[in-house]
Amino acid sequence: MREASFESLEARRLLSAAVAPAVGPSAAGLKPVSHSPAITVSSASFLGRAINAEAGQEFRAVLGTIRGIKSLPSGYALAGQINWGDGAGTSLAEFVRQADGTIAVLGDHTYAAVGTDDVTVAVTAVPPVGSLAAVRVIGTLRGKANVISSAGGVTVEETAGAAFTANVGFFSSALSSLTMTAVIRWGDGTLSAGRIEALPSAVGGPNFAVVGSHTYVGTGSYLVHVTVYSPRPSPVARPTAAAAVMVVAQIDSVVDVLPQG
Repeated sequence: MREASFESLEARRLLSAAVAPAVGPSAAGLKPVSHSPAITVSSASFLGRAINAEAGQEFRAVLGTIRGIKSLPSGYALAGQINWGDGAGTSLAEFVRQADGTIAVLGDHTYAAVGTDDVTVAVTAVPPVGSLAAVRVIGTLRGKANVISSAGGVTVEETAGAAFTANVGFFSSALSSLTMTAVIRWGDGTLSAGRIEALPSAVGGPNFAVVGSHTYVGTGSYLVHVTVYSPRPSPVARPTAAAAVMVVAQIDSVVDVLPQG
């Protein structure tokens, strides 16, 4: 899902002034002003977020929010360079005005390895195409990425406030789906039962999927934990000393919840 975004500095360089009219901040809800006062760092506050990701899986997440930018100089637009902290270079940020007046900062990436990475977003205001006016520094958004193993897990993109049903993990077992149950912890303090679905047989691959339904109230990057139980022993499970049932599988997935369009 692509939300309305402010024009990036790199995108402007690819367009000529002759064919690309400047897009002002009003397109994303910012009110242009008739002059170009300096934009100071103190005029905006930044709140970075911790995000979750799975190694080798592409994701799109809200990295944080900016508060206090009510207007930009005439013709200026926000731009952002994201450093993901893994040495893979930078990418462009997107900016989405939210109902409470804050601006959500979004980015896309794929991490190659498990670990923890520092994420920084350098935010600037760029002038209209062809203008000799200076780029203005707004500030820096800082956050962290928790990158986990993708074994059995999936990365899902959903919308805040919208109900969804999605596959939240895969696993293998020699048991029948009729003898197993799944519990999904959604990462927002709630849990629900999952539906176990048999998959077409594949050599060496998982033969079950867990499907769940949920609604997230707010945006964020949620770590979802799935536990599959069975009252009968499974060749791939170890018995738990404190429970009468067997733990067949445990799966970690990520749901990235983005702003409404």
